[in-house]
Amino acid sequence: MAAIVAVAFTSCDKDADNVKLVTVSGTYGGDIVAELYMPDYDVEQYYLYLNENGETYIASDTIKGGEVELHFASDDNAHFGFNHLSGINFKVQYAFVSEEDDYALLNPLYEGGSLAKLFYMVKNHYLNGNLTKEDFYSFAKNIEYIEDNITIHDFSVQPFKMREKGAMYSTYDFEQNSVYVRTTINPFKFSRKTNISDAMQFAEEKLSSYLSSEEKTLLANLKAGTKLEGTISGAGGWTSMGYSNYKPNLDFTIDEAPGLLDVLSKGLFGEYKLDDNGNIQKDSEGNPVPRKSLVLDVFYEGTIANMNSYERVEK
Repeated sequence: MAAIVAVAFTSCDKDADNVKLVTVSGTYGGDIVAELYMPDYDVEQYYLYLNENGETYIASDTIKGGEVELHFASDDNAHFGFNHLSGINFKVQYAFVSEEDDYALLNPLYEGGSLAKLFYMVKNHYLNGNLTKEDFYSFAKNIEYIEDNITIHDFSVQPFKMREKGAMYSTYDFEQNSVYVRTTINPFKFSRKTNISDAMQFAEEKLSSYLSSEEKTLLANLKAGTKLEGTISGAGGWTSMGYSNYKPNLDFTIDEAPGLLDVLSKGLFGEYKLDDNGNIQKDSEGNPVPRKSLVLDVFYEGTIANMNSYERVEK
């Protein structure tokens, strides 16, 4: 969803110990890899088996030639951002469909999600004779893969700490003795295109004379929850990054993005875990077991594209 890197200036020559970075502000280019991931063992194992490369993400995309603005100052505070990032495409196999063999089965991972209610509503109307086979399979094929195209605008983060480690500058969390630091994301705008919108429009148009009041309410709630644009506030994640010889690298996880990640998570997986019979799991006290939320992992490694300014001073 975003590329993030911290930046510093280092030198590998004999005068390296006499060089101190004051400020760096530059533009860096490189590919951005974004992976949508559910931190749940059963989901991990399913996609570990499904993905040819043995990865556990549910969807992935690579944005070629991304540009990131990086800033680093002598007080060890770093931050980054980008002005516009478009074309993040996520494609998730949601169902298994064959019109020839007359079956359309929901991927069992997504039985608990709010979108499953839409799928079964349309399927039941088909089985009850309110839809032709051609119309139903047109709907089913459309959502066999859930596809989202997300554009991020004006993305930036609040400053976080880095430290010098030999010939590299790196993030460092002094309290946890870790290279992963908690990162606060400033409010940012997003826009989204998704075939979920087409599926809901199909149901409204093709089934308008058959929908019950409960089904109309279901559709209205789904439409209200499918946000196509807006501003995300209160977002955050974890960052690990390093910089050496004009080359930044990044491992960044966004685990909070209210109005975006939580919406995708509830649509696909739902709020609560299900047991093998499709019922909501309960803990020892009889309370529903909540689902973990989707996270977005971002990986970036680039090189200098246009260094605007930097300064070296003698110690």
